[in-house]
Order: sequence, then C-alpha cells, then structure tokens
Amino acid sequence: MTARRKNVLLVEDNDYDVKRVTRGFAKLEDCRQIVRAQDGVEALEILRGESKVRPPESPFVILLDLNMPRMGGLEFLDELRAAGRCSYPQVFVVTTSDYHVDISEAYDRGIAGYFVKPETAEQMVAILQRITQFWDLCETPA
Repeated sequence: MTARRKNVLLVEDNDYDVKRVTRGFAKLEDCRQIVRAQDGVEALEILRGESKVRPPESPFVILLDLNMPRMGGLEFLDELRAAGRCSYPQVFVVTTSDYHVDISEAYDRGIAGYFVKPETAEQMVAILQRITQFWDLCETPA
C-alpha cells in the first residue's frame, strides 16, 4: 500500500520557520497541502470554520509551535481538547523550547511527538520525515 501525501495545519508565527517546513516537505515530496495559522487563536478559527481560510483536507496532521502571540501551543491544545476535538489527527510540536516542563506539559495534552527546531535544513527534513513515517504507521486505510 502506498502512503497518501499529507495535508498539514501548520501553527507557526515565524515566517522563516514556515519556509523551512514548506521546503522540507517539498524535498520529501510527501505533502499535498499546507494551511498556515499564525497562532492558536487563528488555528482554532480555521478548525471551527470561523475563518476565510479553509482547514486542510482530511486526513491532516497539525504541526504546532509553542511560543506564539495571542495564544501559544499549550493553550491551543487545551482549547482543542476541551472542545471535544480529540479525534483530530495527530499533533506534533515543533518548537524552540527544550525546557523539560514544556515537553512534559505538551505530552500531558496528548501530542504524538515533540521536536526542537533544528539549526539546519537537513535536520528539519529529518524531523519531517520522522513525523510522516509515524503518520504512515498510524493511518488507517481508506
């Protein structure tokens, strides 16, 4: 069985990091659609259908930064879970924080994986490859 190309909701406020993720998925040739939200508030609006931006086509994965204006990643996860949206696809944190409390709190909120943003493009591709491999293992046939 061939894995389907991915759709992604990228919750990231840093334009440079958005480009790194976009280029990384392009190198992997494994992403069909990336929808960006600049913070947790915008991401929730997209998911709830309250935005002009449409959510990614299902199935999709959420890549989440923690440190953002208005609503950070941990608060976003709280809202997502409180709204009964536990059935959303896997959420992976990709952030600058390697602080053990952030890691623990993110996993306590049901994320699938936690990655510290790398320094090089090659390291970003490796992270995205791990995320897509995990997703392929968890994806159920249509």
